[in-house]
Amino acid sequence: MNMKLSRRAPFRSVASWITNSCLALPLLACAVDSRTPGEAEREGEERERDENEPGQGAAGAGAETAGGALSPGGGSERPSTPVLVSSGDCQDAALLPAQITADLTVGPGCVRAQRTEVYGGATLTIQPGTTVLMEPGAFLEVLNDMGAQLVAKGTADQPILFTSASEDPLPGDWQCLRIDDGASASELEHVIMQYGGAACAATGAGHAAILDVEAPLRAIREVTVTDSSTYGIRLSRSAAVRDFSNNHFARNQEASIQVAAAQVFVLGAGNTFEDADDFIEVEEGGGIGSNGRWRKQSVPFRVQNLGISPGTDVTVEAGVRFQMLGTIDAFNANFNIEGTEAEPVVFTSAQQDPQPGDWGCLLYSYSDVTPRISHAIFEYAGSGRGCLGSSTKAALMAPNSANITNSIFRYIDGVGISTRGDCNVADWCQNEFIEVAGGPFLCESTPTACP
Repeated sequence: MNMKLSRRAPFRSVASWITNSCLALPLLACAVDSRTPGEAEREGEERERDENEPGQGAAGAGAETAGGALSPGGGSERPSTPVLVSSGDCQDAALLPAQITADLTVGPGCVRAQRTEVYGGATLTIQPGTTVLMEPGAFLEVLNDMGAQLVAKGTADQPILFTSASEDPLPGDWQCLRIDDGASASELEHVIMQYGGAACAATGAGHAAILDVEAPLRAIREVTVTDSSTYGIRLSRSAAVRDFSNNHFARNQEASIQVAAAQVFVLGAGNTFEDADDFIEVEEGGGIGSNGRWRKQSVPFRVQNLGISPGTDVTVEAGVRFQMLGTIDAFNANFNIEGTEAEPVVFTSAQQDPQPGDWGCLLYSYSDVTPRISHAIFEYAGSGRGCLGSSTKAALMAPNSANITNSIFRYIDGVGISTRGDCNVADWCQNEFIEVAGGPFLCESTPTACP
């Protein structure tokens, strides 16, 4: 787990924030009373008369299970999709049921949540302009059970907000929103999530993130995740999200995104990160077993150790930046690097004070492929860790067929390029070598310099 600097959220009362937002921005679906005084008086009398009749009362108040949420007015008839009546006043917000087993629509307005599970094939729909106040330790989990789903689609003017119920919100006030791998029709758009991130008891495995995704969702789009005590979003190896784009991250105390190596290709365009020290953590364990393009993001990818399966064809696009802690091993796989002069692909140290030998190498082990490496920068490598059994100190261990052009090797504890056969000295010497302790090449265990 790679910590960023801890940031304490500034004091901000939820109630005052919502009140001010109602006055200043169309962020929440705030209740605005447009009735005449006479209409309001008549409606109040009717409501008082209804409440005094047996069996009448607030719809769904105190309910533990929905699938039976009453329609507004409290009568015995139910709409085809029940609606939980939410309040425009967040001080009197209704509580989400602990179990949701049939389709339920929530909002707009304010509701509260403690620990809610959606299962039994139910779909929980959260309408634009809904605020979900998460109580201490709260979570919302869509279980891997008969196709349960979550559809939370706000709009730019009326986003959906998941936030702390505390008057003095802090990161980690609540746990997570978790979507299990059976909920593939779920979709999040124009959703704001803040002040969560405590270890999520809903998972049974203690994953810590505000949004923990196991399912190949339709979309995580235009979503904002801030002020997590841990990760912002976690994408597991089964989270092949079909549209992950235009999301925004700020003030998360771990990486804003933790992604399984198998799903690095799902990260699309337009994602933005406010913090200069933010990064995307590629989860250690597992590897890449499918073809794809590794897209540039505006923050680096932090890699511990990463394996790429035989026969796989991976292309790293221009501008991708790797913060390395270990070694990338392309095991008889094509791992092609397509940097440009303006946007090279960079392999560098993840340490704040980088030194030669901070990380291992880029390794093409047992390879009969011809990798293409263009406009790459390798720096601070050469520890030898993970670089074959011999622990060769090199930044790049490649077959002698590799096409390596317009690249820079600098501050290396060892050699720039190592190969098992004869080096392609004439072509490889066209690259630049700066402060490479062992010289540019190790050719069949023999140090070799450029002419």
